[in-house]
Amino acid sequence: MGFWVQVRRGRLWPTIGAVLFMLAASLAPAWGVLAAESGRGVGEEVVGGQPVPDGKYPFMASVQYRKDASLRFNHRCGGTLISLTKVLSAAHCFDIRTPSLYQVVVGVTVLRSDQGQKRAMTNIAVQPRYTRSGDFRFDSAVLTLDGPVDIEPMDLAGRSDDRLERPGTIATTAGWGSTRRVEDPNSFSTRYPDRMHEVGLPLVDTKGCQSAYADLARRYPGYTVDPKLMLCAYKDGADSCQGDSGGPLFEKVGTRFVQVGIVSFGYGCAAKGYPGVYTRVSAPEIRDFIRRQL
Repeated sequence: MGFWVQVRRGRLWPTIGAVLFMLAASLAPAWGVLAAESGRGVGEEVVGGQPVPDGKYPFMASVQYRKDASLRFNHRCGGTLISLTKVLSAAHCFDIRTPSLYQVVVGVTVLRSDQGQKRAMTNIAVQPRYTRSGDFRFDSAVLTLDGPVDIEPMDLAGRSDDRLERPGTIATTAGWGSTRRVEDPNSFSTRYPDRMHEVGLPLVDTKGCQSAYADLARRYPGYTVDPKLMLCAYKDGADSCQGDSGGPLFEKVGTRFVQVGIVSFGYGCAAKGYPGVYTRVSAPEIRDFIRRQL
């Protein structure tokens, strides 16, 4: 039937479960929606957001890919600097795991500019339990750069940090993904910005998010929402989208930014009733995997 999961993956027309979720969300504004991205080609972009001023988020990274040495690098997915030589991204961005085909630009706001610090990639570590043939649980990857950058890394949420993950909390996602809203992923169209965009999204209850995707998940495992491993965020008309995959979902705590999620998947982009789904950074399996790479 031509169906595909956007990774950010494609979404179907809202199911009864999604409609019920929307109604519950309207009655309880504290609910949120997960955001997700796909690693095929350019990842998804922020929908319903606004342009980011130069230098606002220096920890942001553009993960760029080329098919062979004769071609130029192009943005594929987002990422986050988590140490001077490590970038956190999504596993689904790396169907091809040949480091020489990638480069990372850290501290860039406008892609076609001389901003940021470029580094080659020497290693791609994917969470061992991630499997693209199934669903998007464990969707995380740590990239090793060929040299340090002089930019301050992002902080990561600790284990089971309920203070940061409470439904209703506003979290930010940013990236170079498509800014075009897509209700039906089978008629997908994109509009990619050169300048990074950002949007604030309320976190939602993950069990409510799981219910919103339940009908889809029964037919397509890629839409499975695991509350222990994933976060959801939702705001009508706003979402991460194709090209944002691997980028962060984060909050400001005092003077620091703390990453709580990784853009993973979703149905369409800002489709009514379908939250964006993010890998939960504080989940023990994700957090321990990241620590082993540092």
